[in-house]
Amino acid sequence: MDRTFSNDGGQRLSPNSAAPILAAEEFDASDLSSLASLTFPLACPPELTKADMAAFIEENLTPSAFRRYIAEPENVVLLARDAVGDPLAYTLGIPGRGDDDDAAALITAERPMYLSKVYAAPRAHGTGLSTALMDAHAVVARERGFDSLWLGTNVDNGRARRFYEKIGFVDRGRRTFLVGGQNCHDVVYELPL
Repeated sequence: MDRTFSNDGGQRLSPNSAAPILAAEEFDASDLSSLASLTFPLACPPELTKADMAAFIEENLTPSAFRRYIAEPENVVLLARDAVGDPLAYTLGIPGRGDDDDAAALITAERPMYLSKVYAAPRAHGTGLSTALMDAHAVVARERGFDSLWLGTNVDNGRARRFYEKIGFVDRGRRTFLVGGQNCHDVVYELPL
């Protein structure tokens, strides 16, 4: 990966730029990890320290973690790249209700898929890429027999909340999510498919 991506200094995409969205493969793991390390802190509440975020990244967003996510055949990992091949946005879907009992109790579908990760580089914000990526993920999930997508996002992440509500996600309630030893409060959203 080049330095243009590593600091997200690449050229801003124009609205409705077409970026190819493909199923991630094992060789994408390092790029996914780099993109995740860039974008995860953008969604964190201000009270989280850099050390808390770094601990979460080291535990959950390393290349080896992404290789495990991709290797699991039931998972859905989609990746969008720009014209020069730098990663722009990704989703990671895991079948089921996840390992959070509070969130799981809020989900209404019989066969849901948990969107564990949904992130876009800042230069892709407002371009329509996130909507296209979510649409693509919904198609794959539907084809595999899932009847909803669900996720959690921080209660203070207004940009993400507006986006999810705009594309049809329904607020199902709240959960507490642990990041680096800090309790964060999320809105749990579900999108019927």
